[in-house]
Amino acid sequence: MANKILIIIVCFLIISCNKATEVTEQPNKYENNIKEDYELFENANQELQEKNYEEAISELDKISISIAMKEINLLEKLEINAVEEEIFSEFQVKTGELTLLSLSFTQDSWIEIYQGTKQLIYRLFKVDETLEISIKPPFKIIAGNANGVSGFYGESRINFTKVANKLNVSFIEIDNE
Repeated sequence: MANKILIIIVCFLIISCNKATEVTEQPNKYENNIKEDYELFENANQELQEKNYEEAISELDKISISIAMKEINLLEKLEINAVEEEIFSEFQVKTGELTLLSLSFTQDSWIEIYQGTKQLIYRLFKVDETLEISIKPPFKIIAGNANGVSGFYGESRINFTKVANKLNVSFIEIDNE
C-alpha cells in the first residue's frame, strides 16, 4: 500500500512540476494511451528536435504515467496472489478419506504424529529428508523447529511456521471437518 501511495505522489510531482498554465478543460491525453513506451520516447525526441518543449514534456509524462500504471497493476497482482495463497493454505479435509501427508525438511526438525492417543511417528528428520504417509483424519502433528518443515495434506499446504509458538514448535490438528 505504501508503494502505491509513493508512486501516486511521484506521478503527481512529475506532472505538477510542469510550467504553470491556465487550467482549461481538455480531454485527458493520458487516458487510452495505446502507444508503447519506446514510441512515446521517440515522439519526445522528435518534439525536442523541433523545439516543442511542452509537447516533449507531455510525451515524457505519458511514459512516467505508463510505468506507474504498470507498477500499480503488478502490485495489485501480487496482492491478489498473496490473498489466493492465504486462501489455499487452509485445510480442505474430506471426511474419513485416506489422504497423503507429505512433509519435507529444509532443516533438522522433529515430528510427532498422533491418531487419537496412538503415537504413529516420533522421529528426528535431517535436512533434505521427506516423510510420506497416507492417513485419515482426525490426527495431530507436532513439529519441532517448525521453520524447517514444509508440507501438504492432499492438495492443501500446511504452514507450520504460521502456527509456531515462541519455541518454534507447531501443533496442528486435522479434524474431519
